[in-house]
Amino acid sequence: MLQMYDEPVVENEDESTTWIALSDLMTGLMAIFLTLSIAILVNQNAQRDEIVQDVQQALKKSGLEIETDPRTGDMNIAADFAFESGKAVLKPEGKAILDQLMPVFAKAVFDELSGEQQEEITRLIVEGHTDSVGSYASNMQLSTERANAVLSYIDTQMPDFPHKAELLAKMTAVGRGENDASPTENPADRRVLLRFDFKQPDWTKQPKKNQK
Repeated sequence: MLQMYDEPVVENEDESTTWIALSDLMTGLMAIFLTLSIAILVNQNAQRDEIVQDVQQALKKSGLEIETDPRTGDMNIAADFAFESGKAVLKPEGKAILDQLMPVFAKAVFDELSGEQQEEITRLIVEGHTDSVGSYASNMQLSTERANAVLSYIDTQMPDFPHKAELLAKMTAVGRGENDASPTENPADRRVLLRFDFKQPDWTKQPKKNQK
């Protein structure tokens, strides 16, 4: 006669119940983590938008006509006439732009932004660009030289202004070469952008309202 063994079945049922409970717990924890992550990103994006808007407002109040991306705050600090083709020497027109912009920009960042907002800005990227004429390697080098030319002019040729040292300490020169250039030669591609580099999200902190 066949004998029935119920004990193993009960053990298997207990194990299944345990795994289901663990799976539900992990799913709940993941949902909480995703909710917090989204809240942190939304809060940080709001802070960054406010930084960009505050700096743009400061420039506007000073009457500066600087081409600025309203979404990112990227500024075309050296227009198409700032560099000649194949050269990294700032023309007088480019220097005049820097003379007007840098004191106002430094004041906006270090006087008008809160300490918390300033901490969000890890670096101020001075980004050089070229047109599409020439080789990729030579244009990459040229674009870096143009970015460095801007930094050098601010450091050694511009008269002192409030927060000049703090501004230079935040600045980093990089080159983009012809990566964003038009397919054919375009003087407008010979430019330098000033852009914000923001710190990465801190997932250990709870999102909070930005206060000035």
